[in-house]
Amino acid sequence: MQGVGYLHAHGIAHRDIKLENLLLTKDSKLKITDFGVSEVFSGTHPGLREAGGQCGQNMGAIRLCSPGICGSEPYIAPEVLAKRNQYDARALDVWSSAIVMMYLTFGGAVWSRAEPGNLHYDKLVMGWAKWNKQHPECDACITDADYPKCLALDVGVNPPALRRLLLQMLNPNPDRRISVEEVLNNRWMRNVECCQVESYDDRAQMIDASKKDYYRMPGAKKIFCHNHLPPKSSGSHSLGKMPGQAGY
Repeated sequence: MQGVGYLHAHGIAHRDIKLENLLLTKDSKLKITDFGVSEVFSGTHPGLREAGGQCGQNMGAIRLCSPGICGSEPYIAPEVLAKRNQYDARALDVWSSAIVMMYLTFGGAVWSRAEPGNLHYDKLVMGWAKWNKQHPECDACITDADYPKCLALDVGVNPPALRRLLLQMLNPNPDRRISVEEVLNNRWMRNVECCQVESYDDRAQMIDASKKDYYRMPGAKKIFCHNHLPPKSSGSHSLGKMPGQAGY
């Protein structure tokens, strides 16, 4: 999410966030790859001379994308699949990022396409429709005890704080879907131990470990080191049971 947040802050939407495009370096750092369908939604295109090869120059109005399929099923947001209207590519990235987490949680896709006729997507839409009917005000927010019900997430996603965050990222209405900035500022997300610095440009995060009590210096931040690399050998590649299937 930090990587997506960096892109959006510099006027770029990836538009094809999926597991296959998320690679790990040998020191377990996650890298976003394959920008073949990315879109510059704000500011001067970095390929133009006046941008000087830099992203995020002259940021201003948000440019919407023309209707059309972009991305990989089932990571594509419903408004993109519908191909009816222009769409905000940032909302697509947020939706796709949530689907990545769903893959990691369930071991596979919960729905093949975010459109009517897919059981668990229909339940997500119905859950949001019921909640919206109970909360007609436009600025209504879900709470710890009051949030849309969706079978797959209710059964398979824990802790509940993560469930509520994913529900907000998977709001079928892109106008009410939370932004990547809101995701990163979510209380649960802020407590996630991240082994990647927030910015290489922030010198306040660089410390001299040779100095005594360096860890107490103002501005020093703890960077966690995790091993995210897959095991050298693995067993079966079969997926576990999905919600609604016999034996789940």
